[in-house]
Amino acid sequence: MIGRPACARVYAYSLLRLELDAILNILALLVYPLTQALVLLVVSLFLLIFERRTAAGAVVLLALLWLSVCSSNQVGVRVMKHMESDYPPMALEDVPAAEAIILLGGGTRGKTPGGRYADTNAQGDRLWEVVRLWRAGKAPRIIISGGGPEGEISEAQLMADILVSVGVPRSAMVLEERSRNTHDNAVYTAQLLRDQQLDSVLLVTSAFHMRRALACFAAQGVSPIAVPTDHRHTLRAGKRPSWLPTVDGLKATSTAVHETVGYWSYRLRGWL
Repeated sequence: MIGRPACARVYAYSLLRLELDAILNILALLVYPLTQALVLLVVSLFLLIFERRTAAGAVVLLALLWLSVCSSNQVGVRVMKHMESDYPPMALEDVPAAEAIILLGGGTRGKTPGGRYADTNAQGDRLWEVVRLWRAGKAPRIIISGGGPEGEISEAQLMADILVSVGVPRSAMVLEERSRNTHDNAVYTAQLLRDQQLDSVLLVTSAFHMRRALACFAAQGVSPIAVPTDHRHTLRAGKRPSWLPTVDGLKATSTAVHETVGYWSYRLRGWL
């Protein structure tokens, strides 16, 4: 039985971790191109207040130029291609058989009001890749990893409901519902693998996220076979010139920045 001092230490550690995560999440916002442009515009406003109009105009121009560059499809596609280069798409016949498939959370936006199932997002390809692998008989079991806010349905449960709706039996699934990030995905899933004595597993996640995911699992002594999906650099830019700013271009660049910052912040925390 855990004594009160031990419980107090665990509680204090949990609070410290929550505060650290909150601080890091706030600081992480500063590396996004849109946030940086907004910060520059605020700086220009202060320069105007102090009647430094020439400097204010230069800062506004810099903000617009930086946002335009980061929003171009040319930049967005190139950075995503670089991140995904080590994890190209795999043909189904090239995927080896394993004992289980690990599906990482991040493929849904939560349950919509009045909707029967959760709404999938840009990473929703993860779910359909798992369905493809399971139907091909690549593994008999699916481990779904994804927690959720306290008192709400976990993402693992939301994804499981979607898989059931397309014919995957619930008996084939094992849910991990405590994780809040990729590090937790690896920690709790690794424990499930040890408990069930599973050795060979396939790891399904977005190609741009695979580097960090594999490193997290390696830190837990697990060496899954990478099955990347949701490749972004294959998307067409459309008929517009690739240098023109677009929402998709900004999203691609921001995703690359988010993943890069996530990887190095994990290394600083000793999680990799």
